Amino acid sequence: MLIGQQLKQFRLDAGYSQQTLAEQINVSRQVISKWETDKSAPDLNTLVVLAKLYNVSLNTLLGVETVTKPNSFIGRLRQHWHLAESESTKPLSNLGRIMQQPE
Repeated sequence: MLIGQQLKQFRLDAGYSQQTLAEQINVSRQVISKWETDKSAPDLNTLVVLAKLYNVSLNTLLGVETVTKPNSFIGRLRQHWHLAESESTKPLSNLGRIMQQPE
């Protein structure tokens, strides 16, 4: 999905018209339209404002999937909390040891 489509979908899901969103973030309705049709793109600061407004991460707002290395700290936490496919999971009592393992 293109960024413009992502931005439009979040706007619609939040129940904003282009005009209402434009007023919320101090841009014109035409700017919102250009973003949603991929004729231009918001700058980083505006993306941060939009992510906060929609209560999502920048990755979610932009439709970017984060890939986690299996042995990274986050990867070990994901495995521990059954958030990644794995055959071996560890009990909560091992959390301290999992966190201290080198990456």
